[in-house]
Amino acid sequence: MSRSQAAIFAWLLAYAATLAVVIGALVWSRQWAMRELGSPEARRHWQQWRNEEIRRAERKQGPVRRRPPIAEEPPLLILLRDSFSGIVVGVVVIVSVLFGFVMYIARALFRSTRSARSTVPGQTDTSGKLP
Repeated sequence: MSRSQAAIFAWLLAYAATLAVVIGALVWSRQWAMRELGSPEARRHWQQWRNEEIRRAERKQGPVRRRPPIAEEPPLLILLRDSFSGIVVGVVVIVSVLFGFVMYIARALFRSTRSARSTVPGQTDTSGKLP
């Protein structure tokens, strides 16, 4: 395996590991939300808070009119239960773009460091490559 193939393999391995960690964290978060926020106790707590907010909105105290929450369940539970695939796709796209940017910058830094080490002051470069 050549040096460039090894570098590509290392980047692909790092990318796969990054995606595995991010997707694993999302799956763990979804399982936590389903377990904790989907429990009867959490639903009771949400309904109690929601009813208090509805009463507070009806009193019209303060300079700003508050809108009471309309969801029957906690928004995080609804989001992670009903839109999980969209969240995964969005996060994978964002992480891929950020990883690509970091890879581009890192390769440029390594390339410039390598070329700076290979040129000796006072010696002309005859390779024909631009710096």
